[in-house]
Amino acid sequence: MSTFLPLASSRLVTIYNDRPRLDVNGKYVDAHDGNIVFFNGTFFLYGEYYGNLTGRPFNNGGWGAAPQLAVYTSPDLTSWTFRGHLFNASVPSGASFTKWIPTALWSPACSCFVLWFGSGGWAVATSPDGINFSLVSNKGTSRLGGGTDGTGLLLDDDGVGYVAFSALSSGGPPPGGHLLSIERLAPDLLSSSKFNVSDFFPLSYVESPSLFKREGRYFLLSPSCCCACRGGSGLAVYTAASILGPWALQRGDVNCNDTAVEICGAFGARTAGEADILWNAQWWSVSTVPLAGGGSALLLNGRRWLSGEGNDPRCGDMCGNGGDNTPCENPNYELRKDLDVWLPLEFDAEGHVAPLRPLQSFTLDIL
Repeated sequence: MSTFLPLASSRLVTIYNDRPRLDVNGKYVDAHDGNIVFFNGTFFLYGEYYGNLTGRPFNNGGWGAAPQLAVYTSPDLTSWTFRGHLFNASVPSGASFTKWIPTALWSPACSCFVLWFGSGGWAVATSPDGINFSLVSNKGTSRLGGGTDGTGLLLDDDGVGYVAFSALSSGGPPPGGHLLSIERLAPDLLSSSKFNVSDFFPLSYVESPSLFKREGRYFLLSPSCCCACRGGSGLAVYTAASILGPWALQRGDVNCNDTAVEICGAFGARTAGEADILWNAQWWSVSTVPLAGGGSALLLNGRRWLSGEGNDPRCGDMCGNGGDNTPCENPNYELRKDLDVWLPLEFDAEGHVAPLRPLQSFTLDIL
């Protein structure tokens, strides 16, 4: 167990990665692939909610209205209370309105929570209390038109917002597919301005990036494509002194045993395979956790698909890329039971993201 040493007035909490997260009623915390927002002394956890959905590949139409989006709250990152689904029954569901990878933030401009999630394009919602949301728009697009993969939001110190994503447009990106890009948000943070902040980042077949800022420097986490897979994704890191770049690739992959590899995993096109990945997780996000005595921890959140009780190890992913989907049709495996990994990001003396460590538990001194 790793411990971040406390001050005398500390409030220590221990977070575990080797067991399911349970709420205050002993039920699974069913909020995956999202992020955590701290506001007014409360932690809000947003994520995908799977309910009683059992194992089956989602490309055969068997997912129906799942996943939904849910929110939990906690005073300490460990005692979680289910606060319900984010939308009422009037918001559409099913194949025509998917709900993936939510990212939320608090916006001082509107004194409200702003939430983005994937719906083929982008869907955006707002909430005054972080629990009850109203849909603002659906099927928002980037400057390229078409689909987007990822909702990596950043609200900069000057109040300007940005979204990092993987482009899924028929008109781009260039050959290779699934290339990352960053666009500036509209002033109200509810849509993209479609202003291109950067050129396409060079690594292909990457998805669902995270964008954050630390000590005046910008970081873009670039996970390899995995598509709900057991093996998980690699995690390349770009850094820049300005959001406009130039951006530099930090070598190598911080979630790979071979630190000389640019990025592990994905659908081929790599010099290292799934066995080299340290944490078999994907759809990584970064959340800011304020610490006692000042400063904050950057908490990396990743979904460990097919890790829960009752899963069939022959099922490689939920997208059908393994060919035979039969092992994934498993009535004994409930997707809500998937484990999640939460890790404090660490940095070396030069300010680079350090390789991830296999921490099964760690202690934080929280505000």
